[in-house]
Amino acid sequence: MNKNYFGWLLKNYRISALFFLILFAGISAIPLIPGSDVISSYSLSIGIMTVFTLLMTFLLPVLLFAFVHRRRSADQFFALPISRTKQLITILLFCFTMIFGIFALTALGLWLIYAARFVLFTKVLGAIAMAALMIAVMLIINTAFYLFANNVFDGIVMIGAYTCIPLLVLGVIESFSMNMVAGENIFAVSGIPMWFSPLAMCWHNLSALLSPYSYAEDQFYWLYAIAAVLWALAGCAALYWHFIKRKTERAEQLSDHPMAYPLIINLYAVMIVTAIAFGYVIDYAIGYITLYLLILFAYVAAQFIYRRKIRLTPKIFAAYALITVLALGCAYAAKATDGFNLSQKYTYKTGDLLIFRYEAAVRPDRIDQPVSYDSGEEYVTIYADAEIPVNEIDRDPELTALLEKLRQEGIRNFYQGKNDSGAQIYFHNSYRNESVLRNTYFYRLSMPASIEDLKMIDDSVCGTVTVQVYDEYEVKEYSLNEYMGKEGE
Repeated sequence: MNKNYFGWLLKNYRISALFFLILFAGISAIPLIPGSDVISSYSLSIGIMTVFTLLMTFLLPVLLFAFVHRRRSADQFFALPISRTKQLITILLFCFTMIFGIFALTALGLWLIYAARFVLFTKVLGAIAMAALMIAVMLIINTAFYLFANNVFDGIVMIGAYTCIPLLVLGVIESFSMNMVAGENIFAVSGIPMWFSPLAMCWHNLSALLSPYSYAEDQFYWLYAIAAVLWALAGCAALYWHFIKRKTERAEQLSDHPMAYPLIINLYAVMIVTAIAFGYVIDYAIGYITLYLLILFAYVAAQFIYRRKIRLTPKIFAAYALITVLALGCAYAAKATDGFNLSQKYTYKTGDLLIFRYEAAVRPDRIDQPVSYDSGEEYVTIYADAEIPVNEIDRDPELTALLEKLRQEGIRNFYQGKNDSGAQIYFHNSYRNESVLRNTYFYRLSMPASIEDLKMIDDSVCGTVTVQVYDEYEVKEYSLNEYMGKEGE
């Protein structure tokens, strides 16, 4: 670090720092209303501060590294009698000092004034330490993204584009899970994009440290903190090549570095087209063709933003055609292999309790025949429930085999056309110390369960079957045996 350079930055931005400190304190104190729950209010205040802190980690690199993208400024600053390494460290350290100082002063000040008697000081210190890590990581990464480009506008685009990549990854995973894997279990894979987002991982851990609750979702994960540090190290490597080894003549040029538009445009096209392909293969909707054409238009428009001129070449259309063909090929392969065999990966022996539910709208005189809810015909609703301790699943092999048979019927129906008879089955797993259902799977059946299958569930130790009958004034509920005796079946 260069002390003179740091002092010059501090002198030029001291008014801004004071303004942000007052703004932070004023806005963050809004939830601290007398009479409200102190712990929750203080956590909300920290959340507001965190939002502003994150905004500053995006804003300051754009302001303080803008000279790199302007030709005259780049020549002037890089000609200073300071090594580029010291320049980089000094600017980043100044940004960190400014943002972290404001966060720490506000958090400690509000704690002393409002929450000292209710919130442990160790929790506040833990949150401040996690905020320090978050600020350092985000400053390094956002600066690296900004410097992938060769001008200010493109640098801002790069920060936004790279920040949104985890959302696209989530979209692809959800599209795959919903459309390619029978069971439609989004939650089993929705955590994957977290590892692509240092921002999300740091936010999770910071929220966990100050959460007034103790849910499993609110736990602090050291792996998230370690992964965020690894992302910061990758950002440092990028800064070495894009700042310390940067050529000054890159300023105000097209952002043609492989990590800039060439990667972003094609990566976005691959993920968006792939997400749409997963839905298209199952539904065959004509509307998807329009979507592909709209994405092609966006792909060409992105090339215009990149090159600053309209340049329709065969290479652009060939690249988009290749992306589309590969995406559709991947989707067809997933459908042909039952979601790359992921639909068979579900295991009953997860957690402490397996919870099964079957429900169907059926004819009053034939409870194994479907009736559509909106057909106007009379119907009754069948509910079959079973709660089986996981360590006792093997004690009732007949019931387990029946549940698996119904699940396999649901899998076949999913891949062979999604005939919706109104009959549905659900599988959940839960843990004794949690009220949250996990590992949720959902299947539609082509036909309601047979009477024999319903009797087997009802006769089991863990299962019950009920029939709901609707008349003009009330809903009556019968056991399976009562209803069958009433109807003479």
